[in-house]
Amino acid sequence: MFFSPAESVIVGSDGDFYGTTEGTSTTTGAGTIYKMDPQTFALTVLYNFTNSGAMYPQGALLQGSDGNFYGSTSEFAYNFTASIFMLTPDGQVTILSQIPGQFSYVGQPLIQANDGNYYGSFGSSADKGFIFKMTPDHVITTIHTFKGRDGDHPNGLVQGPNGNLYGTTDYGGTAGNGVVFEISTDGSLFTVLHNFGDGNITHDGKNPVGSLVVGPDNFLYGTTYEGGIGGLGTVFKISPSR
Repeated sequence: MFFSPAESVIVGSDGDFYGTTEGTSTTTGAGTIYKMDPQTFALTVLYNFTNSGAMYPQGALLQGSDGNFYGSTSEFAYNFTASIFMLTPDGQVTILSQIPGQFSYVGQPLIQANDGNYYGSFGSSADKGFIFKMTPDHVITTIHTFKGRDGDHPNGLVQGPNGNLYGTTDYGGTAGNGVVFEISTDGSLFTVLHNFGDGNITHDGKNPVGSLVVGPDNFLYGTTYEGGIGGLGTVFKISPSR
């Protein structure tokens, strides 16, 4: 038996649902990766995480163009270090990277851009966070380092209609309440599109959460955890360019 599903499931190329759980009824209780048949609802455990390595998967999986699944965990052998993993369709897991620093995290979910590379964010309690690129050969490089005024603690990314990447940070910016940012896939362009709670827009919210989505109108949509007229959060819309 397993429990505590981690975020939403995805539909694999074979039509089955794939997801993760943070806990299991096994002695290690370190989480699982599973698939579910959408017709019979039969569940199959593809992988059991153990407390000697990557533990506690978080966020939704991503199936890459290579057919493999990519995701992250929040710990590695109880050392509070996050990791990025790859799961093959036959259930083999490879740890691709451990995130440096204690209490580290990976912004969810990873994405694969139209250039074939994978992109995501990570950070730890000792820094403001980073944006990274991972090649199809799993070589990871940092393309942006947050300093605080440009954002702090980034969430997941989305690729916009112009090919650039967009995301939010929980904190940082001019008012410390988070930002919406744009970054090119090579990291040469980085722009803060909006600072939440900086006084320029009344009740625009504070502390954005989750990934942005691109609407059919090519605008970006997202949510904030707090702020707004009632102080309980907002749904916002923003143009992908100034």
